[in-house]
Amino acid sequence: MKNTATFWLNDLSMAIASVLITITEVWRIWALWTGSRYAPYVITVYSLFYLAYIGVFIATLVLALDNHGVHSNDVTRILNAAVKPALKASLILIGFCLIAGRIFVIRRRLTRLMNGTLSQPLINYTGMIAMFTESYGLSVIMSVGLIISCAPPLVGDPPSVVILSIINYTDIISYYLLLYRILGGGAWSKNKAQELTSLNLVDESVNLPSLMVETPRERVMARSLPNYSPTV
Repeated sequence: MKNTATFWLNDLSMAIASVLITITEVWRIWALWTGSRYAPYVITVYSLFYLAYIGVFIATLVLALDNHGVHSNDVTRILNAAVKPALKASLILIGFCLIAGRIFVIRRRLTRLMNGTLSQPLINYTGMIAMFTESYGLSVIMSVGLIISCAPPLVGDPPSVVILSIINYTDIISYYLLLYRILGGGAWSKNKAQELTSLNLVDESVNLPSLMVETPRERVMARSLPNYSPTV
């Protein structure tokens, strides 16, 4: 009974960690693609992949309870060793391509509007691609490593045991890397593309006309002028 509870809690913790890392990616895709005419199709298709991933996790948990914690069942082993890691890696890779592609399209469009001049906001948000790579890349590597290490000749060998032991922690680390960026104010809001294209965006690299600079002589002349402000 104790072993059953241990296996069940291990699967549950793995499910929660994986759900957190994938649901944040669904949220980022929604935030980035909102406003695009392709947004309903992109979000719907990706959400279906995500629901399939959740369904595999639920099936694995149910089979783990039926097997009383013994993971020797062929269906359970296939789900754990191939289907779950493959779906997870596919979700992360497809999501990364959607995120990176959307940012590149927005960057190219704004660069064209600004006659080839890159503003600081564009540079900062293009750097988000590197942040997604470092957070999601760790999770993808561990998922692919799990698929390889759980091949039939390697089941039970040290590589598969080590990866199964640390894969939960890599998901948690990936999730907190994203959470840190979001709480730090570096996340992309759903209105960010419109904000970057508004007339309120002023690039620090563009030199304003000298007429905008007030000289000391002009300040003296301004103070000598009468005040015509209305009286109440």
